[in-house]
Amino acid sequence: MKLLIMNLMLMSNLIFISLNHPMSMGFIIMIQLILSTLLMNFYTQLSWFSLILFLIFIGGMMILFTYMCSISSNNIILLSPKMILMIYSFILMNLLMMMLLNWNQYLMNNWMNLNNYFMNLNIQQNSMNYLMKMFNNYSMNLMFFLIIYLFILMIMVNKITNLNMGPLRKNN
Repeated sequence: MKLLIMNLMLMSNLIFISLNHPMSMGFIIMIQLILSTLLMNFYTQLSWFSLILFLIFIGGMMILFTYMCSISSNNIILLSPKMILMIYSFILMNLLMMMLLNWNQYLMNNWMNLNNYFMNLNIQQNSMNYLMKMFNNYSMNLMFFLIIYLFILMIMVNKITNLNMGPLRKNN
């Protein structure tokens, strides 16, 4: 599965190079973000790091999306036949790779699958221990302070922004 995700990341990079519309580039960056957080989750066995990375990137991508929607004109995204053929060949190659990887997985016996199940159960218990250490009594006050600080900061930014000025203003 890790090999498949790395292959998809490589292919999305190759597709990104040939794109010229900002919205399609943003879509490829979103795909790259999802794939990189999945890969990070597979390697670390903890979802907190990948979740924090995902939330930070999604926040930045939302800002970029609103900026691109307000600045760029309504251009139609045109894909050349060569680009469509390249995308279809990448999809076909990934499907073949998934079939080959899954075929090897089906050939394993049930004892190995049962052993992997108990190993994953042990990893999940260790993950719960990490989760408990993240929200302990010593860091609880700091965490509440940060939550309240970010909430007040969000309210202040909303009050400071003037909707009648700037690139997102209404045209009357």
